[in-house]
Amino acid sequence: MIHELMIVSQGGLCIYSYEFTEMQVNPQLVAGFTTAIDTFSESLLERKQNIDSLQMTSLNLKISRFLHDALSMIIFFNKYDNIDVINSIMIDLQTQFIESFGNYDLEDFFQTSILKPFDNVAIPLCNMHVDIGMLSVQSTYKSKLWELIVNINNSRPNESSNPEQIKKESNTIDYICPNLPNCDILIWNLDLEAAEMNQSIFHNKQIFIIVIEPDFDFIQKYIPIIEILKKNHNESLMIGVMMTESGTITKNNIEKLLQINIFELSINEPSAKENLADIIYNCVLGI
Repeated sequence: MIHELMIVSQGGLCIYSYEFTEMQVNPQLVAGFTTAIDTFSESLLERKQNIDSLQMTSLNLKISRFLHDALSMIIFFNKYDNIDVINSIMIDLQTQFIESFGNYDLEDFFQTSILKPFDNVAIPLCNMHVDIGMLSVQSTYKSKLWELIVNINNSRPNESSNPEQIKKESNTIDYICPNLPNCDILIWNLDLEAAEMNQSIFHNKQIFIIVIEPDFDFIQKYIPIIEILKKNHNESLMIGVMMTESGTITKNNIEKLLQINIFELSINEPSAKENLADIIYNCVLGI
């Protein structure tokens, strides 16, 4: 999912910036940062090398020069997003930018109001759909967690309960995330036992949330199925939500056994809905 789009002039001036989430990154600082990277990369040209991307803890940064190297397009995106999709979006954005503003004198680009119509291009093109597959062995915890997700949506301010949001006999729900207005999120309620038999269900899933009960008998069921999911969906993000009400295995040991990051959640706490909403938000951001 794209988080921020910037277009920077050769002199380091950020002439266009649009945030798709609440990142609130200072565009001038980013412009200066990328200009420094661009200048450094020029020193590598003698060795036929260049810097076109950076990998960070949670996000990746992609830089691409265009319009005869006069401008650089910078996109921040999730670390698990398919780079071919990001490159395709970047090419479309550059093409439409050139078609709309390629005849302008770059010296006049301090009038950023000229570029305001580009919002109408960038926003629809960068709108993203994210599938989250919530997987668990069949248990009361799974039912409680799904009920909690439904309640989060129904309790949003200014949002009324809408039966149309829950589809396919409660197997999916359109998840509303106020912090991600340009992201369409669909959460799937799926049985872990059926994962191997129904691979088509998981086609194009981008995030897997594994509901984990910290009991060794449950963990034994997870290990082979999670390995299959990792093999068949190596581009997807996979995390675990560990129930803290009971169990005999610690979070650190579960992470070692399953080789995935684990979030802890207590369903019985008053703040359970808020905590779960934070987990889902962090997963979508790739944090």
